[in-house]
Amino acid sequence: MSSSNSQHEGFSNISLPDFGSVDINKLTSKKSNQPEFITTHARGREFSSLLVFSTGHFWMAGYGFGTLYGAVQGWRQAVNPNFKVRLNAVMNGASSNAAKIGNPLGVLGMIYIYHSYCHFIILIA
Repeated sequence: MSSSNSQHEGFSNISLPDFGSVDINKLTSKKSNQPEFITTHARGREFSSLLVFSTGHFWMAGYGFGTLYGAVQGWRQAVNPNFKVRLNAVMNGASSNAAKIGNPLGVLGMIYIYHSYCHFIILIA
């Protein structure tokens, strides 16, 4: 008897129940057919959530673009065609340019969200 057959012998007698006849309305205590909604801020998200979400997206976009730009520059500026030297130049270029582009874009995103939120508050008041 092979080991692959012995692994599956214990599961041959298991049968799964049929959940097709389960009524979902009997499982909940709320007897409404209307969808449930979570109340949110008038703008869609709270300020802190919007700030973190948008700043992170701006930073990641800048970091990704900086990584690609630095990798291309490192590949072009490598002084030796040896793979290890070229890989080192690519990694150095990617790491230095990613921070140079990603961090300022994150700050600009933070300023943009703060400005737009303050402008929204002024318009409401």
